[in-house]
Amino acid sequence: MATPASTPPRRSRLLRRAVRFAVVGALTTAAYFLMVWVVSGVLGINAIAGAALAFAFATIVSYVCNARWSFEAGLSHLSAARYGSVAVAGFLVNLGVAAGAAYWGYSYWSASLAVLLILPALNFVASHLWIFPEPPRRPAPTGNPERAPCRTP
Repeated sequence: MATPASTPPRRSRLLRRAVRFAVVGALTTAAYFLMVWVVSGVLGINAIAGAALAFAFATIVSYVCNARWSFEAGLSHLSAARYGSVAVAGFLVNLGVAAGAAYWGYSYWSASLAVLLILPALNFVASHLWIFPEPPRRPAPTGNPERAPCRTP
């Protein structure tokens, strides 16, 4: 079944979303480190506060860029709340993996690598399916609507 030229197939839209999501992730990571450097390095605010401010800033940048560019969706209170809940869940998973690594004697680098591999994939799936889902497809019209039989009550 052919699709109109203006509507890319579902698989290519998914790939485009994934690539854009990765680009936004890289840019958000850079924004996070830049913010940590400005807040802690330049302004001299303690590192914990700097990391917290940078995390909040990066989450907002990530939400706006992913909504507008990666998923071509609008900004809404619902999607922002969902995005925030996924960010908090990711933070808790990060803490859990770090605690588990410490408990079982693994290095923090192992925990960081595990989080780096797991969380972006989970965040993409949550973003694609729950935060910014594609609208349902409408079935293609069949036949000529002007020749449809008349229905009478």
